[in-house]
Amino acid sequence: MAKFPVSVIAVHVAEGSEITRIPASPGLAAKYKIIPLRILTHGGEKIYVDRVLNIQREASLKAGGIGDKYTCTATLGETQREIAVYRDDTDWFMEDEFK
Repeated sequence: MAKFPVSVIAVHVAEGSEITRIPASPGLAAKYKIIPLRILTHGGEKIYVDRVLNIQREASLKAGGIGDKYTCTATLGETQREIAVYRDDTDWFMEDEFK
């Protein structure tokens, strides 16, 4: 199965008790707990993350690789569904396209 690379274009960064909304960058993950807010697909569509349901270290069985799996409810247009977004050391990806 193929990976579907995505760009996380906005995240919440938890620093102690303060949460800041900033653009995503690769160096954040090493220092802070990050929560995706908006995802830009390879095709240019923006997926809005409504809620993060769970975060755990897990292998992607469909796409291969291991990373932090963010199970989220997300919205694209008028479609809302549960998605899994993975973050490995440097990249974000989804196992399936959002349809």
